[in-house]
Amino acid sequence: MQFFTCLISQDQRRRLNRGLRMLVVLLLTCGSTIRMQDMELPVETQVPLFLKILSYDKNLPKRGEKIVLGVLYQKKYRLSHRTKQEVLKVMEDFKTLSGHPIEVIPIALDEAASLSDELARNGVNVLYVAPMRAYDVSLITTLSRSVHLLTLTGVPEYVRDGISVGLGLKAGRPLILINLEASEKEGAKFHSQLLRLAQIVD
Repeated sequence: MQFFTCLISQDQRRRLNRGLRMLVVLLLTCGSTIRMQDMELPVETQVPLFLKILSYDKNLPKRGEKIVLGVLYQKKYRLSHRTKQEVLKVMEDFKTLSGHPIEVIPIALDEAASLSDELARNGVNVLYVAPMRAYDVSLITTLSRSVHLLTLTGVPEYVRDGISVGLGLKAGRPLILINLEASEKEGAKFHSQLLRLAQIVD
């Protein structure tokens, strides 16, 4: 940590610490008044937390000039479709991330002839996975690791299945879940300060 901090300017350290304090405040103040099946936090709480978490990926600039957030959902599964709608609505208030413009692309899993082609065609470099019904999540993670596509989800169980970053609840407060092995294989390198706040999932 000391080696890393000596390589960045004092202003950058101040911004990093300020951002970390904001993340802690979000974790402490965002309670869950709505509980959806499979998801322990409402989407309106998830989105700002995920964006703050992404800002602590030291490899984020390598993903490109623009952050293209794919929202993977099942059109025929009501919960999945509703989650996608809510993510799109909340994301209307967020136009940039760490100076990078953000574009949000919904991707219907049950309508995509080839998920790999659909993600590549839209230039997706971060993927939010909505709740899925009767679907093997490892099919997503195998693909995401092969193309270094960072995955996020509001379904805690999916992090144990190989999705990189998720959100859950602990003692009524938001809990960051990070599958460290998965995130590294997807090309992420999270700051140690974030990792100390998170629960690491094997």
